[in-house]
Amino acid sequence: AALCKTSATYIRNANRRHTQGPRYLVGQKVWLATKDLSLMVVNKKLAPRFIDPFPITKIINPVAVRLRLPLALK
Repeated sequence: AALCKTSATYIRNANRRHTQGPRYLVGQKVWLATKDLSLMVVNKKLAPRFIDPFPITKIINPVAVRLRLPLALK
């Protein structure tokens, strides 16, 4: 009984901090993070963190989307 009560308390406290992520739509524009891109910059520290808003072409799942990127970034 005590374990069930403790487990319920842990679940309630964990779920209190969870929030819904943004819902994306096809055609909506989003910024692209440059964290995993190899940009030709002199100093990575001074490189932009995000680049141009790109339109969404396909929603793969709620947290992954496909973007229409220029040929230079493909």
